Amino acid sequence: MLTEALSHYGAQARETPFIGDQADDLKAAFHAGCRRILVRTGLGAKAIAVGLPDYLRPFAIADDLRSAACDVVRDFS
Repeated sequence: MLTEALSHYGAQARETPFIGDQADDLKAAFHAGCRRILVRTGLGAKAIAVGLPDYLRPFAIADDLRSAACDVVRDFS
């Protein structure tokens, strides 16, 4: 579904950040080639505590969606 959205909107995966709160979100972003950001809110803190597969690295960790969005905007400024 993510690759379909990238294609539909003509977005380049390597330039598209993907924000999620669980390992499956990071996995989807990894397989699509997107930059990965995990938020601690929702299921994020649990995902961090349980541990995430090394192949998903690198990924950023943000406190919440607002912080993640601010980081993305700052990176693209």
